[in-house]
Amino acid sequence: MACLDLGLWAYNSTDPNGLCNETPTINLYGDSIFIGNSMFSGNTCDTLSDYTSPGFFSNGIVLIETQLDTSTIVNISACSSSEIIYCVQNEPGFNGEYYLFGAENGYPLYSSITNNTCIYYSTVESRWCLSTDVSSPCIQFGPFGSTSPIPDFDNTVAYEGLCVTTTTTTDPCLTFDFSAVFDCLVPTTTTTTTAAPTTTTTTTIPPNPCSATSITVSAFTYTTTTTTAAPTTTTTTTIVYPCNFSGEAIFNSFTEVIQCANSKRFSDCFTGIDYYTSDLVLISGNTPLENYVYLAEINGQQTCVTFEGLFENISGVDDVTLLNEIGSRIDGSCLTCFSNIQPTTTTTTSTSTTTTTTTSPCISLSYRISNINPVSYMHPNDINVTTTSCEGVVVTNSVSAGNNSIFCSTTYPVSDNPQNTIITVLPGTC
Repeated sequence: MACLDLGLWAYNSTDPNGLCNETPTINLYGDSIFIGNSMFSGNTCDTLSDYTSPGFFSNGIVLIETQLDTSTIVNISACSSSEIIYCVQNEPGFNGEYYLFGAENGYPLYSSITNNTCIYYSTVESRWCLSTDVSSPCIQFGPFGSTSPIPDFDNTVAYEGLCVTTTTTTDPCLTFDFSAVFDCLVPTTTTTTTAAPTTTTTTTIPPNPCSATSITVSAFTYTTTTTTAAPTTTTTTTIVYPCNFSGEAIFNSFTEVIQCANSKRFSDCFTGIDYYTSDLVLISGNTPLENYVYLAEINGQQTCVTFEGLFENISGVDDVTLLNEIGSRIDGSCLTCFSNIQPTTTTTTSTSTTTTTTTSPCISLSYRISNINPVSYMHPNDINVTTTSCEGVVVTNSVSAGNNSIFCSTTYPVSDNPQNTIITVLPGTC
């Protein structure tokens, strides 16, 4: 465990109210500011007297609470919502808003309170990293050789400010519409002739408008003459549809799968490289399961990948074929998958025949070994852990009580005290 200077903090043993606004005066040390880590008042971080008193601490940015005896951080909250700096998206287990916590290697350090993960600048790789802990392998990263003073991830991974949620989503495959128009237009001409003019004489006797009354009215008879207008010739164009269909009409239904404009993401177990494809990817006739490990052939090469899910804002072009389902990632299936990769053999024939056999590369994973034995100065309570290097060398390392260490191994580590040992497989390779 590293013993880093975590800066100045204000302290109150019982009341956190207003602590964010007090002047920090106490120097604290430790590995990093995460729930489950311990805080120390001494810069050696290895004696009982170095533990801080239980209570509340604030550096003006975050407020933390530690418990009795081991000074373990049990709660973290932000002093102000204005300290939210970055939003991470499209990365299960890491999504959410990240707060500025302090500095690491001279660069700002950001952390998610909800996910207990962080964004830090890796001075070894010269790039910004999204990871589970400071100095742990990158889950996502910015460009190599970055000199940016703030994280410079692609906007599809993280962006500055509050996370923006979308209330409505339109599936592009909900509507599929097409129409066909058949027009058979044959113009014809029809001539209509009106009959010859006639003269009609009509005699009209107006009715008595005052019937049933006692008024006497005189009525006069008169004659009217009506003349019909001269004959006219009208030409009318009528559209006739001589499309008389007979026989049998056959309509063929779709027999193909309609593919939507989204991508499936697969993450390489050993290199951390992401692959995207818009093609239909099935295993034994079924769609793959998220966070499951698969033996796959990607762009002509066999490798082990984890299915991360669907992403609508990325157009995938990789050629992905799933060969076998290995199991859940959290069960360490990446190591099991590696044993299934077959070596490739290339035969070149000319005047002589040369056979070249390429074996699979050695893969070494990172493991966090935690010794949960209680700290005792009468009994050291150390545990011994055995690991194996790529050269086949077996190494035994010691982890002291109450501490944890990270080791690289090609096999699953073995502890001489399993009941007091927690072994965690970390993402990525050594």
